[in-house]
Amino acid sequence: MFRVTLTILCLLFALPVQARSGRQNQFPHGNTIKCDACHTDTWGITDFGFDAYAASTNNVIDWAELSAMDSDRDGYTNGVELGDPNGTWRRGNAQPSGDFWNPGIKDDNPCGNDILEDNEQCDGGVGNDVTCESLGMGVGQVRCSDLCQYTTTFCVKCGDDKINPNLEDCEGSDLDGESCTSLGYKTGALSCDASCKFDLSDCAGVATDCGDDQLQSVEECDTIHLGGMTCALLGYAGGPLDCSVTCKYDTSSCFTDEKNPGPKPGVKTDKEKIDPEGRTNVYGEGSCATLSRSPSFFFFLLAFFVIRRKKLVKQYRK
Repeated sequence: MFRVTLTILCLLFALPVQARSGRQNQFPHGNTIKCDACHTDTWGITDFGFDAYAASTNNVIDWAELSAMDSDRDGYTNGVELGDPNGTWRRGNAQPSGDFWNPGIKDDNPCGNDILEDNEQCDGGVGNDVTCESLGMGVGQVRCSDLCQYTTTFCVKCGDDKINPNLEDCEGSDLDGESCTSLGYKTGALSCDASCKFDLSDCAGVATDCGDDQLQSVEECDTIHLGGMTCALLGYAGGPLDCSVTCKYDTSSCFTDEKNPGPKPGVKTDKEKIDPEGRTNVYGEGSCATLSRSPSFFFFLLAFFVIRRKKLVKQYRK
C-alpha cells in the first residue's frame, strides 16, 4: 500500500502544472493576464492561484469572495488590483475600465500611479496639510514611502534621545555638556524641560554679570580683563587673546608658527616650566640637581675616571 501511494505521489509531482484556461475568464482581465496570475515561471502556484482554488466550487470561482482577499499581501485587495474594488464584476460582463495589476505578483500594484486608493496614505507625494507636527511626530518633513504610506524618518521629536542641534538644546538628562556656569550663571543645576529646551529655573546669579568689567571667580575673563592670561601661557606661539561674550577665553586669534610649531593649547614651553622652588628651568625637564642623578651623567663620570686612570698608569711606568 505504501509503495502504491508513493508511486501516485511521484506521478503527481512529476506531471507539469497546467493552467486551466476556463478559469482565466472567471476574474477581471484574466484573459489578459492569463497564466501569470496563478502560476510562476517554474510551474509553481502563486498565492492568488491557491486563493482562487479555495474560492472555487466545482471549478467555478466565487469572484465576490476572491476579490476581497489580498493574495500577494501587498496591501491591495485582488479587486483593487484588477480594477473591481467592490467585487461586483461577473463573468460575461465588460472588463472594468482603467488600469489593473497582477494580483499574483507583490511588487505589481497601484502604488505610484498618482491616484490615492482607499488603503493608501499618499501616492507620488504628501499634501501640504500633512506635516510631522500634524502627525504628532515633532518637526521636519513627512515623505511618501514605496508602499504609499507616510514615513516619518525625517521627523525630529523631542524625547527620541537624540539632540537636534538646530531645534533642541537638550534631551532628557543629556545637556550637551552645558551647565549653569557655562551659560553664564554662578551656581545651580541645569535641567532639560519637556520641550527639549534648557530649564534655567534652578540657576542662580544674574547671567548679565558677564560683561560688567568685573572679573568674577566663575569667569575666565570679562571684556578686556584677562586675568593676566595670554595666548603664550595657553600654549600658543603668540597672538592676541580675546574674551568672548560668555566670558570665556577666545583663542581664535592665537597662532602657532608653522616653521617652528608652538605647543598644543594648555602645554607650557620649556622656558615657561617652573621648578618647585619657583625658578625658571632653562634645562627643560631636568634641573642641576636632577642632572647628577641621570644615567648619562653617571656614564660621563665613569668614562672620565677610566681615561684619567690610563694617563696616570702611563706616567707611572715612565
